[in-house]
Amino acid sequence: MSEFVYLRRGHRETAQTHFSAALALARNSTERRFLEKRVRM
Repeated sequence: MSEFVYLRRGHRETAQTHFSAALALARNSTERRFLEKRVRM
């Protein structure tokens, strides 16, 4: 499932785990900023 599906279903911790994994793979600063915001939710 995607991170956003977890968020919509109320599974914030699971979504944050997935966003953190994506952040580790981010290739540019724009993507990193977006993912950092999601991890801090």
